[in-house]
Amino acid sequence: MLTSTALAKHLGVATTGTIQQIDISPAAKPDDDTATHEGAATAPPAVKEMLARSVPTDQVGSLRLSSGGWVPAHYGAWPTAMLPYMAGILLSGPRWAHLVVLALWTVAYLAFQAAGLWLRSGKQHRFWVPARTYALVAVPLSIFAVATTPFIMEWAAVLTPLAILAAYQSYHYAQRTIITRTATCLTCALMQLVAYDVGTNFARPAWVFDWLHHSAGNSSQAIAAAKPNLVDWNYAVITASIMFLSLLCMVAYARTLSEDGRELRFFYPSLLLHAVLAFTLVGLWGIGFLGFFAALVGVIIFCRGALAPWIAPHITNRQFYQMLLSFDTSLLILLILGLLPTLP
Repeated sequence: MLTSTALAKHLGVATTGTIQQIDISPAAKPDDDTATHEGAATAPPAVKEMLARSVPTDQVGSLRLSSGGWVPAHYGAWPTAMLPYMAGILLSGPRWAHLVVLALWTVAYLAFQAAGLWLRSGKQHRFWVPARTYALVAVPLSIFAVATTPFIMEWAAVLTPLAILAAYQSYHYAQRTIITRTATCLTCALMQLVAYDVGTNFARPAWVFDWLHHSAGNSSQAIAAAKPNLVDWNYAVITASIMFLSLLCMVAYARTLSEDGRELRFFYPSLLLHAVLAFTLVGLWGIGFLGFFAALVGVIIFCRGALAPWIAPHITNRQFYQMLLSFDTSLLILLILGLLPTLP
């Protein structure tokens, strides 16, 4: 594998991240696929392969999302990361501690995204800067979060192995595998339980180990009984599982829309995930656990996934693609609203 120094020599980029002057003749002018962001001479095949995998490739048509590592480049990154946490706040009720954990989660997520780009790019300097910056910001936030909500460390012990697994996969250019996608979606879905746990002041259910009980007062079931707008841990776990499944559907749907994902071997697994989600929501509505609104959203999500092979070939411009992205995010928001016990 080429080192970062060898890569820099081929691209005309110094190891400090500065750009050397390159004289490119018209005959040797690079095309869009072989050029980097800054513009560089045509690279050898090995370097081209590394560059092709240096940023996420979930791109459709002419729409190219690029961030330089400071913000996630993938269109579904923010909804996937933030909406489950917001759902946990709605299920437990807001507390000031939620803001502290939200700030830490946001910075940690940005640091993870930047570090992944840095690893996949052959450790290019321009991706190291945002990764280092976010990591440094995360240190004081972590200290403050532990000082104000010390039991958050128990969730860190759960989430850290998933982050390590995703980082390992990213280092080996396997950021789009099923294992990596599943670990990422599971981490984001668990943040719903983290927000719920913070909102109930870490009042754990009776079915967990005794050493995980920290609340000096009532249990989460007693708190939920005293506040009709809240739910207990059983409800929170089931809805977090639904959120995990919906995030997997969101990733699978995006895959079927991409140019290299319009094949039946990608469509059938996506359709199966959508069917499982829809049947789960309709079934929970049938037994009275969820309202009709959640079941209706589940059917709409299934129809969205089923129509992907007919929609994907018509994605030829940026406006239509952005409309699909907005609709996708809106469905996730509607699903969260459907999971709230206050809706019929």
